[in-house]
Amino acid sequence: MKQTIRTTTHAVVSVTVEVTVGSWGPECALSQVYDQAAREAVNAVRNAIHAGGRQHKARVVSIERIKAITTDTEHGHG
Repeated sequence: MKQTIRTTTHAVVSVTVEVTVGSWGPECALSQVYDQAAREAVNAVRNAIHAGGRQHKARVVSIERIKAITTDTEHGHG
């Protein structure tokens, strides 16, 4: 007689998510932009995970990259 083995399987999935956050003025240091952007992105992901009252066993493992884009808002002369 063939033996039946019952199993339970769980999965852990790592996902990469890109989150667009914030806007900072010219008075902000890039270190401040990076710190605040990282916090805001992590909070946005956590809020999305817990939206609708469902509790998922999820955590932010790492921040892979932060890209700050700086543009001129005024052009000086000389």
